Amino acid sequence: MHTMQRDMKAAYNRAYHAANREAILARKRAYRAVHREEIAAYDRVHNETHRAENAAYMRAYRKKNPGKEAAAQRAWRESNPEKIAAYNETHRDELAARQRAYHAANRERYVEHCALRRARKAGAPRVEKIDRSYIYERDGGICHICRKKAPRRGFHLDHLVPLSKGGAHTHDNLAVAHANCNLRRHDGLLPAQLRLVG
Repeated sequence: MHTMQRDMKAAYNRAYHAANREAILARKRAYRAVHREEIAAYDRVHNETHRAENAAYMRAYRKKNPGKEAAAQRAWRESNPEKIAAYNETHRDELAARQRAYHAANRERYVEHCALRRARKAGAPRVEKIDRSYIYERDGGICHICRKKAPRRGFHLDHLVPLSKGGAHTHDNLAVAHANCNLRRHDGLLPAQLRLVG
């Protein structure tokens, strides 16, 4: 097909779609409703086959359009609260199981996410993403309160200057602690009595 014919056909298609947008969308919705299982099966196979390509495409897209995807998702969530509520209600058990599996597989990430959220909510003067493994290695896994070895799994990071006293959520204001030691240490015990990490 010559370039001119191709351009004419493309222009015709654009004009047709613009003039019949609602009818085309309705046909697509009806088709998807009837062939839901086939489409889902095809998508699963296609996504599995083209996983690396899809991931590379999305990385390139996000780099070229920083924040665009997140902004679109936020806008959709804000304008569709009833759809989200209905979906969450219908899929409650499935979502809970998925969340439990994610937390089990990504415990460190989840713990850090909660800590960041708590620090921001407390109005910490400085908040940075924390590498829990780095702090554990830096402190030799020793609890800064009782001076005994803390387990690799389940250790706490204690704010030397508590968030409630204006402490920052930064590497130099955090130290390894046993869960029990950390929970017993109240905000009143300020770092004047504790080892400060340099």
